Amino acid sequence: SQSSFLQHKISQLTQQHIIRQQHDFTCSKHYPDFNSLSLLVQHCHQLYLNHPEKNKAYLFILLSFLSGVPIEQWLYLQSRQRYALTLFEDSAFEYKDQLLNQVTHFDLPLVKELVEGLRQPPTVKQEQVAHALKKCREELFIPSLSTKKISVLLHHCIYHYTQNEQLA
Repeated sequence: SQSSFLQHKISQLTQQHIIRQQHDFTCSKHYPDFNSLSLLVQHCHQLYLNHPEKNKAYLFILLSFLSGVPIEQWLYLQSRQRYALTLFEDSAFEYKDQLLNQVTHFDLPLVKELVEGLRQPPTVKQEQVAHALKKCREELFIPSLSTKKISVLLHHCIYHYTQNEQLA
């Protein structure tokens, strides 16, 4: 039984190692290339600006990409009156001096029109965002887009440009 446990752990670690190495390539099956990401942001922004009420699902794709916060959390926040978004915070973090940048709190500034758009009707559902992502996959030929993937693409971009995993 311990042998199967070790094999399982080795398999998990190998998979994590491969995924981490994917950061070193300009594109992979895990992450779209940076030109595709640029097109994605432009595409979503343009569709949203042209018809904010009709294409509000694209706003959630933008917000998730720009913040690294999952789409589900943005969907939840659309029904709230106040948007205090902190990416990470732990004032009791006891190993702060071990961090390279020693940051344990970061309030993310966002473009005013995007936050105001979040407050405007209609209320968007998860299915609408999934449909918008499907259209992006088809129109922009980016097969690896998903609601879970979109929120980690910011991390991927920061890591690519800085080569600093802790900063990303």
